Amino acid sequence: MTAGSRGDVAPYTGLGHALVRAGHEVTLVTHAAFAPLVAGSGVGFHPLPVDPRAELESSRGRGLHRSASGAGKLLRVVGMARALVGRMTDDLLTAARSSDVLLLSSSLGPLGHAIAEGLSLPSMGVYLQPIAPHGSSPRRCSAAAPGARSATGSPGAG
Repeated sequence: MTAGSRGDVAPYTGLGHALVRAGHEVTLVTHAAFAPLVAGSGVGFHPLPVDPRAELESSRGRGLHRSASGAGKLLRVVGMARALVGRMTDDLLTAARSSDVLLLSSSLGPLGHAIAEGLSLPSMGVYLQPIAPHGSSPRRCSAAAPGARSATGSPGAG
């Protein structure tokens, strides 16, 4: 189960194809707009009713580009996701009811795990990028104000 752009969907067609070749029955649950991409992988398909391109071209989607800061854009993305998830939940639940296990992208992980738990299904996050810090994550510091000095007196946020 994944939602988002082509970049959020395409990697799962490869994973699904490999699982099919290993003898598993696989259905990729994602936006209907990606049906041709999924069909080319030999994986089953269950469409979600939200069209990500149409949402980005909507007034709400265009509002993302008017955000003056990263925090503003994040708030708008979260608001957009909250508005859209309700339209997808019934289809996610329908697809899950005919599944033995749910493999979830980071975009649908929290909702997918809740659905799996409610249906007593095993689930696993299959994320394309880390979503939580771990031992091999590089340490990140927030950017310092121009001209700021670290505690050691060197330029930057140390």
